[in-house]
Amino acid sequence: MLRLIIGKAGTGKTAGIINEIKEAVDKKLGERIFIVPEQYSHEAEKELASVCGDTMSLYAEVFSFTGFARRISACVGGGA
Repeated sequence: MLRLIIGKAGTGKTAGIINEIKEAVDKKLGERIFIVPEQYSHEAEKELASVCGDTMSLYAEVFSFTGFARRISACVGGGA
């Protein structure tokens, strides 16, 4: 399921998403993907790891838009 979360800066969008991912990681509820703009991907991954801990990488992943497109292409044989 895709959800778009939009709003003004400083309204808690990122914190809300990270807390939701943390709850899913704690409950081991499948994989969660966090898609962010390219320039924010490294910062988002650091923030997610600091909140969720070491097990985060088993259940959540941060992608930029282009990184997500590359992953999908690789999964469906786009390079073949």
